[in-house]
Amino acid sequence: MKNIDFNIRVVNKQKIDESVDEITEEAVGKYSIKNGKAYILYKTKEENVETTTVITVDNDTVTVKRSGSVASMMVLDRNKKTEFKYNTMYGVIDVILDTARIVNALTPDGGKLRLIYTLIMQGAKIYNDMEISISL
Repeated sequence: MKNIDFNIRVVNKQKIDESVDEITEEAVGKYSIKNGKAYILYKTKEENVETTTVITVDNDTVTVKRSGSVASMMVLDRNKKTEFKYNTMYGVIDVILDTARIVNALTPDGGKLRLIYTLIMQGAKIYNDMEISISL
């Protein structure tokens, strides 16, 4: 990763049944493109607990790895459903992830990444429309 700080803004619109919620995270982090892959790294803090997020973008696949207050490794793949474990302080939840769209408009100077997907956990479907914006 370059030693240049980037502004990272994540806006995720979630829909569960008829309820819609918007979650926004803003952080200063690292961003780079190397060997055709984009790497985004940032840290957030909630209730004095830090979470590190590393996003790797590789063609039709995006990996979102979180560690800290929660731990998970989501693999968004346009070609298939994936499964992962969501580790929280209250226990582990098995999750199925169904990716609808990945729109990659990232350049070496920043840009946007849009992820549209559904999480299926404990019988509930959570629709997500996430946009990650990266700027200097």
